[in-house]
Amino acid sequence: MIESNCGKYALELIHNRKIINNTDHNMVFSTIYHQIIDISRNSPLYLIYPSTELQNFAIQIKALSLQLSDMLKSYFESNKENPLKQLRLVSSSSDFIEIKTLAQPTAPRNYSIHIQRVATGQKNSSKFVAKKICPFTSQTFSFHIKTSDESFDFEIPVSNNSTNEAILTKIQTLIHNTTRKLDAWLEEKDSMVSLHLQARAHRRNQPAHFTIKDNNSNGIISYYGLDQIATTPQPSDFSINAEPYHSYGVAFEIDELFELSLLKPCADEIQVAFEIDSSSISNEIVRLKDTINHLLAVSHACPKDKLQHELTSFLIEHKAELEDIGINLDNSNMLYTNQEQLESSIKNAALEEFFSEKDSFSQELLEHTHTISINPMEYVPNKIVAYKDHRKANYPNPYLTSMYSGFLFTNCC
Repeated sequence: MIESNCGKYALELIHNRKIINNTDHNMVFSTIYHQIIDISRNSPLYLIYPSTELQNFAIQIKALSLQLSDMLKSYFESNKENPLKQLRLVSSSSDFIEIKTLAQPTAPRNYSIHIQRVATGQKNSSKFVAKKICPFTSQTFSFHIKTSDESFDFEIPVSNNSTNEAILTKIQTLIHNTTRKLDAWLEEKDSMVSLHLQARAHRRNQPAHFTIKDNNSNGIISYYGLDQIATTPQPSDFSINAEPYHSYGVAFEIDELFELSLLKPCADEIQVAFEIDSSSISNEIVRLKDTINHLLAVSHACPKDKLQHELTSFLIEHKAELEDIGINLDNSNMLYTNQEQLESSIKNAALEEFFSEKDSFSQELLEHTHTISINPMEYVPNKIVAYKDHRKANYPNPYLTSMYSGFLFTNCC
């Protein structure tokens, strides 16, 4: 205070007078000094208790008020960063599609998806052969498989007592254990068996092909006919909000908001939506309530009831408005949530409106938090040590020393 007063009056006098020599300096600062004495003539002397307990109290209320201020400011955001505008992605069925959130829209959105066909890759099928027949003498066969981005060489030993079923099972096992780009399965029909190989459809729009062939003539692959294509790749056919899509892929980025993966066709429409995330918003309000209650609890522990009185009075003043959105006051003036009313206010947007920037509750509470964070020592007990006794002519002014020190620290003397 002394420094600011010195600066204020020094500037005023310097502007109003022309300082020519040291005598003028002495006159100017003497005038300033006596003016400050006049200002402090009736000022009492305060002594702030610098106890660890009170220091911790001031630190606590400052930290809590800053936290509360940040929360309130975030509720004013108009974008997806606003905790009260959180959306979640949901679908009416997880059996036919998978969805993954990429970004959040600024408002709820709905999508109707109809899947006629899901893309499939190339399929090769062996001929049906008798299960128990032993077609080969003892030898080792080798063959090669190439997919869109992988290449493998295999060897399979065959003895003179190996059956068709055992050989095809070995091929199936080798492929299954080596690559995830191909599916391999056996089909049985009476005493006959066949092996099917099918490329998995790509996530991107590209037909899924593969080749399989023997490394030498008269090999095991050509014998069973596994090098012959049974079915070419088939594309996905589906629609989103009646707009048709045709692609050899099975995964799609929709509006840069979510990834849609097709699993299998569905006769009915599947609903996908970004809807209000009531659970997340409810948790945020509980966090706000807990922060205010924490600040109230801390204020109760302070000998000076200024903060407690201000907060309690403020909450009582807005009690009816708070109850409308599901936040109630108990008998001890602490907050608690009415979950049913809270969820209702979330759904009808009353909660978002209540915590908007133009709402008086939010603005007033924000001002309170600003005041507390700027000067938390205002809420710490101050003890008046002495008042000036005007009946005694020579009663010392308790600020004389500090005022003179102010001149020293501002380089005026």
